[in-house]
Amino acid sequence: MKNSIKLSLYINYFVFAILLNSVGAVILQVQRNFDVTKGAASVLEGFKDLPIAFVSFLVASFLPRYGLKKSMVIGLGLVSVFCFVMPFANDFWYFKMLFLVIGVSFALIKVTVYATIGLVTDGTKGHSSFMSSLEGVFMVGVLLGNVLFSLFIDDANPKSAFWLNTYWILGALSLLALLLLLRSKLDESQALKEGENSLNGKEMFGLIFTSKVFISLLVTIGLLFVVGDPLATLLKNSESLSESFATIKIVLRLAIVFAYIMYVVRLRKNGSEENSVANEGRLVNQVDRDFMSMFKLIVLPLVLVFILGVFLFVLIEQSFQTWTPTFYEDILKVPASMSIQAGAVLAGAFAIGRFAAGFILKKVHWFVVVSVCIIGCAAVVLIALPLTKGLNVGTDVTWLSAPLVAYLFPLMGVFLSPIYPSINSVILSSLPNHMHSAMSGLIVVFSALGGTTGSIITGNVFERYDGQTAFYMSLIPMALLLIALFFLKKLTEKAAAEA
Repeated sequence: MKNSIKLSLYINYFVFAILLNSVGAVILQVQRNFDVTKGAASVLEGFKDLPIAFVSFLVASFLPRYGLKKSMVIGLGLVSVFCFVMPFANDFWYFKMLFLVIGVSFALIKVTVYATIGLVTDGTKGHSSFMSSLEGVFMVGVLLGNVLFSLFIDDANPKSAFWLNTYWILGALSLLALLLLLRSKLDESQALKEGENSLNGKEMFGLIFTSKVFISLLVTIGLLFVVGDPLATLLKNSESLSESFATIKIVLRLAIVFAYIMYVVRLRKNGSEENSVANEGRLVNQVDRDFMSMFKLIVLPLVLVFILGVFLFVLIEQSFQTWTPTFYEDILKVPASMSIQAGAVLAGAFAIGRFAAGFILKKVHWFVVVSVCIIGCAAVVLIALPLTKGLNVGTDVTWLSAPLVAYLFPLMGVFLSPIYPSINSVILSSLPNHMHSAMSGLIVVFSALGGTTGSIITGNVFERYDGQTAFYMSLIPMALLLIALFFLKKLTEKAAAEA
């Protein structure tokens, strides 16, 4: 039965690799199909990344008690349903909801898959081997995902919705993984700490909804979007911002009302607020303690500089990854299918860079490696973008007849890919083991914020000016990242000397 669980996990990761990294292809296609502006399309990154961060933080500590298999079933079930709905999509909001569901589902899947690996493997070698092969399957999904979407693109008809048939395949794969999971037995007893009892869904979500952190988070974000209309008026030159505020504000208002109702019902059921805290305070405080442990880390100069670096890096990375297909079609004037395939080439470059860095970092100091990589990224921008001026490639172009710049631009992936794992390793190795969980939470949250910010900025600059300007602007966060990592090096050396 372990083999069927493993096969299900492989298919899980393969499908989510395609879905998570399809945002660039979808952004290009919704512009062609539904006449969505670039700025408006840029919010899809936020609908994907922010749920991953928030859901991971809120439910990660509870999922082993709720049930790893049940959590994966929920994630796969949600994605399967939406994949089968997407071929009938006829408006932009379908894609917002799709990426929202993808984000929530992947948060459930990632936490539970990592926890499940130890239950279906034997020993350290078996765990490492399966983890490596699982990440390898994820990279294959990233590579093949853009290729899969490109096969369904009609270059001659921008309004063709034939590309949406890709979701039939993804839905079938998700359903296959779900059925395999349902047929498999998984002994989850080892996933629980000694003395812990399981929780049902009602208990788990009741604890989360009554957490001070959850209520404060919803109220704070809700208040921000309540003032969205006057703020959008001040920024009326950007229609996409106004649309973003209007869309998310409605969702958050409903979420706040729902959370408040759940909170009142919960208190009344237990008789009084004091009773509720007495019965469940230890578990409610677990959410609050997780948050406070992260908050306390932020005040450390070492961590503060690091999260600035992570934010800047992911801002840069997602700017390029998400907008590469649009850049190729709008600036290089290549067919849409080839533009989406360029995303696959960029993903391949990322894979090559990451594998190469694994060997280089064994012999070269991390700061030297990441500095060379940042300078290399800047060099690619400064060399490649001037070559796009006045370029007009014919519609019959192929990869064999494409201009040099079409091959030069994906080199960005080779230089970008080693930076993120390198700086994550540096900060985690500089902190005590008991801080790693809180630090991982910060990494997830600020990665999501950086990715969303980068996509929205690039999309709006792309729309307001042009693609060259949008990518030239990446030189600013590159310079800031190099400065931040210089200070990170100094602070880690100081921490090592004091240890």
